[in-house]
Amino acid sequence: PAMAPASDWPESLGPSLAAVATIAVVGGALALSRRAARAAELRRLLTGAHSHVMTAAAARWLAAHSRSVTVPGLRVPAGTSRVVVEASSDSQAASALARAACPRGADPSVLANALACVRAWRAYENLLQALDALAGAPFDSGDAAHEAALEGIWRALCPGKERQGGRISRDWEDIGFQGTDPATDFRGMGALGLRHLADVARRRGAFARGEVAAYAADAHRHFPLAITSINCSGWLRDLAQEGTLAPELFQGGCAMEAADEVHGRMLEAFARLWREKRPKTVMDFGEVQGAFMEAARAAARRGEPAFPI
Repeated sequence: PAMAPASDWPESLGPSLAAVATIAVVGGALALSRRAARAAELRRLLTGAHSHVMTAAAARWLAAHSRSVTVPGLRVPAGTSRVVVEASSDSQAASALARAACPRGADPSVLANALACVRAWRAYENLLQALDALAGAPFDSGDAAHEAALEGIWRALCPGKERQGGRISRDWEDIGFQGTDPATDFRGMGALGLRHLADVARRRGAFARGEVAAYAADAHRHFPLAITSINCSGWLRDLAQEGTLAPELFQGGCAMEAADEVHGRMLEAFARLWREKRPKTVMDFGEVQGAFMEAARAAARRGEPAFPI
């Protein structure tokens, strides 16, 4: 039965119960208003022509409201702004997302955009798995492809120069490895670190050779290129797991080549920051790295790509 107005309650109930009832009614109305506002915001984000910007914005919306909104088939891992598609069907998850945006019935264009977002989120997770698999594959000195990639790095960064001692040589330190055998430096990032460094040497040769020359001129103050590139592969994985690099990777279709490109841009951005910070010694590497990672996260919080493709 409907509750009688507070004005019709017996005086014995006192004003306190009337106040409580009023607060409950107002609170319920506010909750409904908040839900409607959230739905309207999501509907706005999913309206218009689909793009990587829309996909990233919808992911941020889900992350921002993950405690108050449940969309069946979609999950935001704690501490991230990325979306994991757990539904067996993309269309099932898209329908749930469209219902969250349009509780009274989804507009066909909103449903189509929701489906495009879900597919992009699934592709993003597939890319993360591929990055993890490469990072977990150790550098293998018995693998001809690995050795060829390593020699290609040397030739690109030190054209025309022969190493003293052959495969095991102190000359590897000239391009930023930490010892006589580069294989030991790839232990943390495996084949992913090798792939990224080879990509930098091949497609960003002028930049890379410039950093090698700067290190040769002042190894006390400049960063070593090779190990920094390998570290950068780890930074990319960390930021991608957080969702920080989602705008860039969505823009690149979540392809492995997009991750290669983002890695190269990250390394170039780190080099620029190093020069801006002007650290006294290479021992300040951690401080510059911290500032670099925070700048990337700050851009993501603003909804901007930190390293646009």
